[in-house]
Amino acid sequence: MAAGIPILATDIPGNRELLQPGKSAWFVPVENKDELAQGMITAYQNLERNIEFSQKASENVKLFEIEHIAKKHEMLYQFIQLNKRAINRHNHKNTDSQIDHLINDH
Repeated sequence: MAAGIPILATDIPGNRELLQPGKSAWFVPVENKDELAQGMITAYQNLERNIEFSQKASENVKLFEIEHIAKKHEMLYQFIQLNKRAINRHNHKNTDSQIDHLINDH
């Protein structure tokens, strides 16, 4: 992803976390050699789409850089520290949505 090379990936949960089918990578079913071969041909024949996928994948990989992940953890710990009394008093559902908002918006 960081190298900017188009990706042909098997359709498994880990790959779906990193990539977006049809937006940042070509996806094929698991253990299907015919689909894999066809995916390679399709990817090879679609230069414009490969460029789009490579650019999107390069953007996405930044979300998994250690600096970005460390910053999100730091923000989470600060949120918990600042709100630990409120977390203990209130239901966790509201706190969970606040944490999700904090993490996903930064």
